[in-house]
Amino acid sequence: MIHTKKMSRIRITGPKPNLWSLINELHAMKLMHLLDYNGKDFETGNSFPEAEPVSDKLVKLRSIISQFNLKLTPRIIKDLSVCSKKFSSIYENYFDLTSKISSLKEKKTFLFSQKESIEPFSSLNLIPANFFGYESISVFKGTIKKPLLEIEIEKTTKDFEFFFSEFQGKKVIALFVSDQFKEKIQGLLAEHGFSEFHFEENSDLKQINSDLTETEKQLTELENKLNELKENEGQFLSDYEFNLEKENEKLEAPLKFAVTENAFVIDGWVALKEAKEMQAKLESLTKNKIFIEFIETKEQAPTALENPSLVKPFEFFMNLYALPKYTELDPTFLVFITFPLFFGFMLGDVGYGIVTLAAFLFLRTKFKGEARLLLNSLIVASLATILFGFVFGEFFGFEFVEHPLLNRVHDLQLMLLISILVGLIHITLGFFIGFYNVLIQHGFKHAVFEKGSWLIIEAGGLLVISEMILGMTSFGNILGGIMLLAGIILLFKGEGVQGIIELPAILSNTLSYARLFAVGLASVQLALIINKFATQFFQQGGLMIIAAILILLLGHLINILLGLIGPFLHSLRLHYVEFFGKFYEGGGKRFLPFGAEKNNV
Repeated sequence: MIHTKKMSRIRITGPKPNLWSLINELHAMKLMHLLDYNGKDFETGNSFPEAEPVSDKLVKLRSIISQFNLKLTPRIIKDLSVCSKKFSSIYENYFDLTSKISSLKEKKTFLFSQKESIEPFSSLNLIPANFFGYESISVFKGTIKKPLLEIEIEKTTKDFEFFFSEFQGKKVIALFVSDQFKEKIQGLLAEHGFSEFHFEENSDLKQINSDLTETEKQLTELENKLNELKENEGQFLSDYEFNLEKENEKLEAPLKFAVTENAFVIDGWVALKEAKEMQAKLESLTKNKIFIEFIETKEQAPTALENPSLVKPFEFFMNLYALPKYTELDPTFLVFITFPLFFGFMLGDVGYGIVTLAAFLFLRTKFKGEARLLLNSLIVASLATILFGFVFGEFFGFEFVEHPLLNRVHDLQLMLLISILVGLIHITLGFFIGFYNVLIQHGFKHAVFEKGSWLIIEAGGLLVISEMILGMTSFGNILGGIMLLAGIILLFKGEGVQGIIELPAILSNTLSYARLFAVGLASVQLALIINKFATQFFQQGGLMIIAAILILLLGHLINILLGLIGPFLHSLRLHYVEFFGKFYEGGGKRFLPFGAEKNNV
C-alpha cells in the first residue's frame, strides 16, 4: 500500500516457431510489461505478415466509428474470421452512401449559390438571358453596399441602362454600358462596394428550385439509410474495432523484440508475486523449449500502484500530478488520510456535507474511469465535511449545538493554532518520508544531508520558539541554536547554496497551512450573512417569506459551489507544493501489461 507493486525483470529466449503461441499466451495473461529492444547486438523483429491488412481494416473502421460518433461499450468476439466478410459489406455500403451524400451536398451547394445569384434579379423583372449575348456592351450584375445614383453614372457616360431594387435587405443592381466605359464604371462600382453575381445564361430559377427540392429529398433518404446502418451495425463496428486492435497488438508485438535468424528475445517486467506462475505456464505451453531468466535490477522498473479499494480513488491525485518512481514510497494512502481531513476542516458543515454527498453519489452513476475515481474521493471528503460539521456544530451556517467542540467564529486563535500545528506535522511527515526515500535510493549519508538536516533545523527552531514563548530556561535556546547551526551545516553539505536559499521556505510553507482556517472562516461567515439576510425577510412575513426561501436556496447553493472549489484547490496545493515538495520526485513510468486495457491499469 505504501510501496508500489514489487516488480521482477525477466527475459524470455526461445526458438522462432514458438513465437506466435507465446505472444498469444502473454496477451491473454495480461501480466508482462514489454520493453522495446534498443540494443546493437541483434536486429529488431518484424511484424507478422497479417499485420498490414489488419491495420488497413482498423483505419477504415476508425473512420466509420468517428463518422458515426460511436461511444458504445465493446464486447469480446471469439472468432474474428467470421467478421471480415461482414465488415467488407458494411464498408462498401458505407462508402457508397457517403460518396453519394458528399456528391449531393456539393450539388446542393452549387444549386443554392446559383439560386442566391439569380433570385435577387427577379425583383428587377430581369431573367438570366437578359445579361448575355452582347458584343459591345459590358454588363454588371450584383450588389452594392452604398447607394448608386444615375447622376453618378452620367458623369462617366450617358449611354447606359441602370436597374436598381432591394431584395432581402440587399441593394441589387444591373448596369449595361458601352465597352469603352467598362474600366471607368468598374472603378465607380468599386467605390460603392460592388460584389458581382455569377450564373449561366440558361439558368432557370424554377428548375433550380425543383432540382434543390429533389436533391434535398435524395439527401434525406441517403442520410436516413446511413443512420439505419449506424443503428443496425454500430455495436458490431465497436466490437470489431476493439477486437481487431487487440489482434493488431499481437501481430505487431515482434517490433519490440530482439531476433536472430532462428531465435527471439523478449524483455520486460512482471509483478513479482505473479512471475513464478507465469514462468510455469509459459514453460508448459512451449514444452520447456524456452529459457526464462530473472534479472536482479530495479533500474527503469515501471510503477504499478497497489492500494485497497477504499484508498484506490485517491490514485486520481497521483495520476493528476505524477506517478511515483518505482523506488519511491507511494503517498496515495497519506493523501487518502489528509485530503478529506483538509477538505472537511475547511468546508465543515453538516448541511453542506449532506448536499455534496448526495450530489457526488448521483454523479458517480453517470461517469466512469478517472471521473469516477475523483467522485469517489470527493464522497469521502463529503463524509469528512459532515464529521467536522458536528465538531463545529454547524448546519447551513446555523449553530445546532450550543457548545460545539470548536467554534470557528469565536475560537479564532485556537483555529489558527490548530491549522499551523497541522501544517507542522504534515511537513515533518514529508521530511521523514523524504529521509526514507533517499535512504533506500542513495544510502544513510545522503539521507542525513538532504532530509535529516531539515528535520534537525525544524527541531532546533521549535526549541528556540518554545523557549521564547515559555521563557523558563536558557537551555532550550542554547540547544536549539546548536541544532539549527548543525542542521544548516549538514544542509549546505548536502544541497549547497540552493539549500541555504530555501531555508525561509520552511516557515512560509508552515504558515501556508493557515489557509485551512482562513478558507473555512470565509465560508461560515458567508453562510451567516445569508442566514441573517433571509431572517430579516422572514420577519416581514407575507410574500417576503418566498423571497427569504429563495435567498437561502441561492445563497447556500453559491456558497456550496465556492466551498467545493476553495477547499478542493487549497487541499491540492497543500499536498502538491508544501507536502510533496519535501520528499516526492515522481516521474515513474506506468506499468502497462501486454494485452491489458490501458484504462483499467
